[in-house]
Amino acid sequence: MIGGISLEEKNLFLNNPIDSEDEDIFGVKVYVDSIKQSIKNGAKTIAVTSTFGGGKSSVLKLLEQKYDNDSNNKFVSINMWNQIDGDSLDSLRKNFLYYLSSSLNSNNTYITKVLSKNYGVLDLSFDFSNCEKIIIGIISVVFVLINWYKELVYKIFQLLNIEKNVVDAFIFIFLVCTICFVIAKFFTRLNIAFSSRSSENNRELEEVDYFRLFRNIIEKSSEKNLIIALEDMDRTNDYISIIKFISEIKKFSDSYQGEKNLAVIFALKSEIELLKSISDFNNSLNNEEFKLDIVDIQQKYNVYYDKYFDYIVNIPKVNTIDYSLVLSNLLKKSSGVQLFCSENNIEFNKLNSDFQWLARGKHITVRKLKERVSNTFLLYESIKENNPNKTVDLNKCAVCTYLSFEYPLILFLLKDDGLDKIITEFISHKRLSLEILNDVIGESTIEEKEKKAFLVELERMIGSGLIDISYRFYLNNTPKNTEFLDIDETYVYGLILHDKNLEAGDEDKIEKVDDDIIVKAISKFNSLGIGFPKNIYQNNRLFELTYKHMTISFKKDMYKYIVTDGNSLTLEQISIILADINDLVEEWKLIEDSEGILELRKTLVKQFQNNYSVFKNIFKFKNTLIKQDELKYIDSMESLFNLINFESTRITLEFFEMIDDRVHEIIHIRLGSNINLLNDLYIQMYNLLEEKAVLVSYCSLLKELNSLPIKFNDFLIENINVFKIISSEYAEVINGLEELSIDNSTYNLINLSKININLSQNIIDKIFELDILYYIKLMFYNARYDNIDYSNELIQQTIESNISDFSDETLIKVRENVIVNNVKWPFLFSSPNEFVSYQEISNSINLLESFKYIDTNRLLDNYAIVYKYFYSIELDVKSVYYIYSFIFSLNDMNTVYKLLLNINSQKVPFEWLKKSEQNKYLLQICSSISLSNEEKLDLLVTLNVLNTNIEKNFIKEDILSNDFENKYAELIKESNVQNITQTTILNIKKMKYLHVFNEKTEKALLKNKLYQYYLYSKTKREDYFKYPFEIRDEKLQDFCMNAFDKNDSYDWLREYMFKNEVFMNMIVEHQKYMNISYENVCNMCKYIQDTNLITYVIDCLNTEDLIEYFSSIVAFKDKEAMMCAVDYTIENGLCKYETIYSNLHNIALDSEYKRKLTRCFNKTKDL
Repeated sequence: MIGGISLEEKNLFLNNPIDSEDEDIFGVKVYVDSIKQSIKNGAKTIAVTSTFGGGKSSVLKLLEQKYDNDSNNKFVSINMWNQIDGDSLDSLRKNFLYYLSSSLNSNNTYITKVLSKNYGVLDLSFDFSNCEKIIIGIISVVFVLINWYKELVYKIFQLLNIEKNVVDAFIFIFLVCTICFVIAKFFTRLNIAFSSRSSENNRELEEVDYFRLFRNIIEKSSEKNLIIALEDMDRTNDYISIIKFISEIKKFSDSYQGEKNLAVIFALKSEIELLKSISDFNNSLNNEEFKLDIVDIQQKYNVYYDKYFDYIVNIPKVNTIDYSLVLSNLLKKSSGVQLFCSENNIEFNKLNSDFQWLARGKHITVRKLKERVSNTFLLYESIKENNPNKTVDLNKCAVCTYLSFEYPLILFLLKDDGLDKIITEFISHKRLSLEILNDVIGESTIEEKEKKAFLVELERMIGSGLIDISYRFYLNNTPKNTEFLDIDETYVYGLILHDKNLEAGDEDKIEKVDDDIIVKAISKFNSLGIGFPKNIYQNNRLFELTYKHMTISFKKDMYKYIVTDGNSLTLEQISIILADINDLVEEWKLIEDSEGILELRKTLVKQFQNNYSVFKNIFKFKNTLIKQDELKYIDSMESLFNLINFESTRITLEFFEMIDDRVHEIIHIRLGSNINLLNDLYIQMYNLLEEKAVLVSYCSLLKELNSLPIKFNDFLIENINVFKIISSEYAEVINGLEELSIDNSTYNLINLSKININLSQNIIDKIFELDILYYIKLMFYNARYDNIDYSNELIQQTIESNISDFSDETLIKVRENVIVNNVKWPFLFSSPNEFVSYQEISNSINLLESFKYIDTNRLLDNYAIVYKYFYSIELDVKSVYYIYSFIFSLNDMNTVYKLLLNINSQKVPFEWLKKSEQNKYLLQICSSISLSNEEKLDLLVTLNVLNTNIEKNFIKEDILSNDFENKYAELIKESNVQNITQTTILNIKKMKYLHVFNEKTEKALLKNKLYQYYLYSKTKREDYFKYPFEIRDEKLQDFCMNAFDKNDSYDWLREYMFKNEVFMNMIVEHQKYMNISYENVCNMCKYIQDTNLITYVIDCLNTEDLIEYFSSIVAFKDKEAMMCAVDYTIENGLCKYETIYSNLHNIALDSEYKRKLTRCFNKTKDL
């Protein structure tokens, strides 16, 4: 404890081994665990090797803690520091046994006398343990009490009904046993040391005596296992004795064969380090006999660790680089350091960084590191105690501690003002020489190498501000209340004195420091004869304090300095110099445009244009104007505007153009130029010049800036005629703006003007809220027809109410968009406006929507347009329904009738309507107007449909009319009705002539047994008499055969029948040729002949026709028919005709008859 405060709280780091695993920053716990395990495995001699300060003691300390609460193990630590140097082997043995005995609480008196060569008489001693002493004491007390209070004992036993003689026997036995026990213990614990008087001072112990004593000491310990640690064995130069001592202890350990487990641990250098130490020591003797290499030394002195130790633990040395980490861990694990940081408001990382100086240097060890840390904290506390209101620099404390430990002799020799001279030397020359150091420390034995190293360190420290004017407070013990510069004051003082460039944060520190400290530093620098620090120009306060202390002539020079080198000054510095600039102008008696003022103005505007408030009067006095060579240095609108003399009468359009050119250049330099200043500039110029070019140029500029000030709109609203002059240029400006950046004043201005200008859609949309008609006109003017909301009723009503305001061309565009947008604006398509055009109606989104653009009052005159549209689209059933529904929705049925007569039913099929719908529409028109049958038929023909209601009205006389009949028949043929009604069938029967119909009608005729109408239509339509029939109808077949056999009105049919071979064969089979004409009989040769047909032909035809007939027969049905024909030919001499012979011979069915024909033919030929 120090002053009631713990060492930890005082941040004192003692050079003790670590005593807990929490303090283990090197991980030595691993070595501790391995040693303990080796002991458990039976190792008797163990070596813990490392360099000095390498952690051997910490390992043994932690190992000892492992056995603290272990009753079976005893850990004994013996420090061998200074016990080895120059001692004989006997002395080493005695020291070891003595310390071992002392550590084990053995009978030290006995051991001392035995080991001493000075005793020569009988010496008795007893070696009782504490427990045995207590037991003997208790027994002795009980023995005395029984003898003293024997009567009381009798009375106690009488209460227990025990007789007196029994008590006496008990007491006797107890006393005998007690005496025997004590005597036995005395003899077992008795140590006898005896020698004669003649051997005193001459007695020497034999090796066996040492071994006996060692065994005796071990056996007297109460623990089962014993661990002996021998520390600090390497703190000697007598390395040979170390080897001897290790060998001796090895013998002790090996000689012990008792019941206890024994382990001896040696803490010493590593084998190679020990050999190196022996080599270095021998070399220092300058005796060639001892100069041996390491291998020879090892052999000569028998330095072989593996022979002496059962287990070796080597702790590697700490790398110099790692001491920084060691330092950080020491600080981090210290609660005192954490408390220090908290109380002094210092971040741990900052403290850790400041302390890194302590981990530098040569021969650093953990112990030295702890010592440095402790001294740094003490130095800080000491300075803080003497200067409680000042901020102490912990980094400087660490630096000074480092110097005092690393270069103690140099600092000791340093004269009182030595560092002052060194600092001044560095400021003047930016380096340090050996001459200045030798001057301030005087003559010394310090090596030049160390001096140079010290100067290198010092240059770095002075250059970085770690060593400065405050050094004496950190390196010397100064009295209380001595003037002390805190961190900021010292920093600023050094900043000026070393003329360093200012860095981030320096401005704040300069503001905290008193003026007198700054002035002192400046004066100190000036006293060196090198002028003023250059860094005063980097800070306005430094400059102002310097300026105040300058001579008058120097101040005058500063005015000229503005012109010659003003760019090195800040605005505030120049304002300090030019604080009385107006008086300066008067003093110089400058005149307008004089060379002096122009030069000064150019310099000021070039370097300090943004500080125009200081010198703008120079640009505005009298009638002067800013010049072009001055303008080129201005790059802000604020400066330009404030340096123009708007009161001058010399402003012209040329001057404006010069200003305008520079403005355009400025906005490219600074896109964030003040738009309001731009507005003020151009408005003032316009008011002065009243030239359109000013505002046109302004609009061009605003377009580049993509901006529009409200003030400009206000000006134009008040001067609407001016707006009309520049409306086109204005429109280009606002068209480039985003909607959110356009103010309401813009819309008010446009609306107020009511002029047609090209505007963007978002701007025109805003006009809608102000004036719909103007909005519409702007939309039309800007050809934005597609962007109008035609579904908006307000827009529709406005256009309808003001339709005369719009041209036909405009209305046509509107109509197109109305149709495309599918809205109903009937007023646009009704009279007096043009009827909807084909192009317009074609833009309808669908058929149904197109009807609303058709003016039904003018439809009859313009039906061709509408029908063209109907024909141009692809129609379906629903579309057709819509068309006829639209037509029949007209009020005037005469118009409807006429429209129907002109429609193309092929393209708009009326027949696609349902039958009920057809009937409804036709009934509607027939009931509404008076139509003749011819007109009704014309309507049906146009619509290409049949209608029962109308057909019923066709009387017989009408049917018998040739034109009516033909038109009606053609309608029946062309119509696509699914079912032919009975009305239609009846009307067909009424017809005077046979007609060709369609297939559906033919089926209806066949169904109604109208064979003649059926056969005529089907045969004529197909141009072929088809047999067999598609359906089995015997009546139809009978009708056909009868029709063939009759010579009446069926010649048209018989002509087709002859072309059907199958039918004709059937005619032959049924002999339905009896009534046909002679000519037709001749044609029967084309079909298969049977006997009946041959017989009928022979009877019917004359010889000439018969010859032709037999020459043309195609085939015989059977042999009988052939025989009939051949026999008749032979019998009647027709064989002579070669045509008959050849034909019959070819088709003859029997070879005999072929030969018969041939004989007859040849016979007639011969004749």
